[in-house]
Amino acid sequence: MPLTRREMFCAGAIAGSALVTAGTSEAQTEQQDEFTELIGLELRVVRPGEAFTEDYRDDRLTVFVDDADEILDARIM
Repeated sequence: MPLTRREMFCAGAIAGSALVTAGTSEAQTEQQDEFTELIGLELRVVRPGEAFTEDYRDDRLTVFVDDADEILDARIM
């Protein structure tokens, strides 16, 4: 199923949020590195009650959302 604009926006917001982090402290640099690793990953959005495979793929970001499409969790899997 193709991604909706909202799903693509969520992935971009997660992956790109490090780009707007101000400052250069060590903690902020680490956070930027973590978020930078998410750029280019395949996005999979899992909604409540939806079936999904649990095979591990290091090139896929799985985002779990609630009924209101609020992000509950996001992980590479």
